Amino acid sequence: MDNIKAKHYIEYTKGGITDKFHEGDKVICRTADEEYTGTITCVGEFKENEDADSVTVICLDTSKSIWSYSSEIIKFDDIEFMCKDFLADANINSDISDEETRKNTYIHMFTDMGYDRFKVEKTWNCLEKLMKQFNIPFEKAMGCMIYALKYDCGIEIPLKNICGIDVGLMEKSMPVCQKEMAKCFGMAVASGLVYLLADSFAKD
Repeated sequence: MDNIKAKHYIEYTKGGITDKFHEGDKVICRTADEEYTGTITCVGEFKENEDADSVTVICLDTSKSIWSYSSEIIKFDDIEFMCKDFLADANINSDISDEETRKNTYIHMFTDMGYDRFKVEKTWNCLEKLMKQFNIPFEKAMGCMIYALKYDCGIEIPLKNICGIDVGLMEKSMPVCQKEMAKCFGMAVASGLVYLLADSFAKD
C-alpha cells in the first residue's frame, strides 16, 4: 500500500500484558463497533493525503475463503483489544457431547503445546463452570484458555477482554442483588400477610 509507511512490528498493551504484532500474525482485533479475525498484512503509518497527519494502522486480511477476499484498515487508537489468535489453525470441535471426553481431548491438546498439566487442568475446571454460568461459546472459551496459559494470567482477564464478561464485577454485585431479592421477598411476604389478615377480618 503506497500511502502506508510500513513498520517491522507494532506493540499493544492491555491489562499489563504487552505483545508485539508482526506481518503474518493471525489476530483477534476488536473496536467499539466490530470484532475482526484475520491475518496482519501490514502495520505502519497511514496518511490519507499529503496534508493529513499520519496515524498508526494495522491492515488485516479478513477473508474467510480463497474465493472471497476482504480486508480492513484499522486505526491503532480505535483498537479496544487485540491478541494473537493462537488457535486459528487448531481444529476446535464443539460437538463433543460427553464432558469427560471433551475435557480429556483439550487438556491433551494444551499439554501437547507444552503447557503444564496441573495449570491446564486448573484453568479448564475454572473455565468450565464459567462457560455454563455465562453461556460462553466453546470456541471463545478455548481462546480465553490459551490466552490465560500463554500469558500466565487468571482466566478472568481474557474473559473480560475477549468475551466482555467482567467476572470480578459480577461477583461484587451478587451480594447487592441477593439483598435486593431478600428485601423484595420480605415485602411480598408482608403484603401477603396483610392481605390474609384483612380478608380474615372481612369474613368476621
